Amino acid sequence: MLDLSKLNPEQREAVTATEGPLLVVAGPGSGKTAVIAARAAYIIDQGLAEPSAVLAVTFTNKAGRELKRRLASVLGESARQVWAGTFHAFALRMLRQWGGHFGFDPDHLSVYADQGDRRTALTQALKELGLDPKGQPREALLQMISRAKDRLLWPKDVAGRDPELSAVYEAYQGVLRRRNALDFDDFLLFAVRLLEERADVARSLRCTHRYILVDEFQDVNHAQHRLLTLLAAEHGNLCVVGDPVQNLFSWRGSDIRYLLEFQRDYPNARVISLEQNYRSTQVILAVANALSAALRYGRRNLWTANPPGLPVVLRATDDPQAEAAFVVAEVQRLIAEGAVGSPGDCAVLYRTNAQARELELACLEAGLPYSVRGNNDFLARKEIRDLLAYLRLVHNPQDVVALGRVVNTPPRRLATLERRIRAGEELTLGRLEAEFPCGLKGDRSRKALRDFLEVVAVLRSMADAPPGPLIEAVLELTGYRTWLRGQEDGEARLANLESFRGFAERSEAQDLAEFLDEVSLASDLETGSDPEGLALSTIHAVKGLEWPVVFVAGLEDGLLPHARALDGLEGEGSALEEELRLCYVAVTRAVDRVYLTYARRRPGNGRSLAAMPSRFLRRMPIDLLERRAA
Repeated sequence: MLDLSKLNPEQREAVTATEGPLLVVAGPGSGKTAVIAARAAYIIDQGLAEPSAVLAVTFTNKAGRELKRRLASVLGESARQVWAGTFHAFALRMLRQWGGHFGFDPDHLSVYADQGDRRTALTQALKELGLDPKGQPREALLQMISRAKDRLLWPKDVAGRDPELSAVYEAYQGVLRRRNALDFDDFLLFAVRLLEERADVARSLRCTHRYILVDEFQDVNHAQHRLLTLLAAEHGNLCVVGDPVQNLFSWRGSDIRYLLEFQRDYPNARVISLEQNYRSTQVILAVANALSAALRYGRRNLWTANPPGLPVVLRATDDPQAEAAFVVAEVQRLIAEGAVGSPGDCAVLYRTNAQARELELACLEAGLPYSVRGNNDFLARKEIRDLLAYLRLVHNPQDVVALGRVVNTPPRRLATLERRIRAGEELTLGRLEAEFPCGLKGDRSRKALRDFLEVVAVLRSMADAPPGPLIEAVLELTGYRTWLRGQEDGEARLANLESFRGFAERSEAQDLAEFLDEVSLASDLETGSDPEGLALSTIHAVKGLEWPVVFVAGLEDGLLPHARALDGLEGEGSALEEELRLCYVAVTRAVDRVYLTYARRRPGNGRSLAAMPSRFLRRMPIDLLERRAA
């Protein structure tokens, strides 16, 4: 039998209220992951459903893996049958199974998660419309298409308001369809349409997943909300867990109203609030409560039975270099004194990815192991994109974007083919094989193409191999590793490839398709010198995580709060309020110690500019702050 004795009364109620809609308002550190895991285990343990009937939608794939780990400790092997992962992962799984309804080849879909790939597809679409791509606002067009998809709008739906956008959107989708590709926003768009158009699919999924659990509900967008509504339409067993104070993604389309209006949507819903914090000291919670007091909704009064703890340290430094040096020195001091066991017990959280640079340099100079979390910029580096293009081509021979990227990388006398593909010619791997030599005239070019096709054929024969060995084969058989060694920055780029190969080796993906899906969905990718080192991360990427020691860096007006928010009006739903929620989330990641740092001067517009301490510091109780002199 499942032991619920360690849960408090509110947690037990959330676990055992199995039937019908349930909203759990859970503050940080209140044991929400334990509640979600225990609820899933309780449903299965009581014989209410088989493990496969439980669907757990989490904010990151890592959170899904952690949930399954906890379930396995209670349920054993049967926990593997519980589906746990992100909205996009679930939607992509649906399309892998039923994408044929839309004319896709589900077994060989390519995912254009990279902005560069989407831009290439859009460029082709603009050319087909007779428009000069260079004269069009391509980034803005991609954003408008993305927003339309988030609102579940198809090209015909925007035609009345914006016929030009409708035409571009339709042409863009046509390019993706020919290439058997989806972009990231397509997952939910097509998944919702599938449920709306195929009653048999909707019936099958509702029958299969009779109990739905959703984490981080405050951050769902319109498409995600619609997907949940369709899945829970018959049984109504929808349990959502969220916290309005931790709503951080309005810029990405999330809508806090779905949480605030849950009872309107489900009038018979139960509401349970979890206020007891098991993570942090009383001092840390007092600072967090003071920050939330300024919010229009979702104010928190977190409490804990934990000890009072140490004061929050506030440190001003001269510049970002000094700030980074202080952080690294303090981590080393804490380790030397035995206050923490390793660098991995500490995290540095910041508002923008650009802040990581000085911190990485300081770690490298001091020889301190580190990892950069949520570092999707890593996936945009040329060598990583080249490698992924090879893998995508192996998986989907229709992927023209991937072929155009690798056909002459490394250089192999096929620049003519590369130019033809980039100019918009729909050359696929199949066409190169069927129409050899594809207009190439020189013997060397023809031999180079033949060699290229032979290498790709060998790699495609290895498509069922685990990702790690397949990556090794790509680097060796294509000559990419040898070529890179001869480049000026080759060693650094090879190190990035090794870091990515390490990510692949740690992956639980069973084949290439699963691995490419995992990469396309990666929001919690870790890079750096050591996955167990000092964690460097944007605040947006640390939902659900905690560390004994947390440094919140760059607490300056213009960074946190961000400059874009300072121009807006204060009030409910304002950008400035969301910045305050970011600060709240950062502080509540800490178990024992919090350090707040800012620089008096920071580079900007090519020179060093005076920086003002964050206005959020004034909201913190002064008697709980320990000021450290520079």
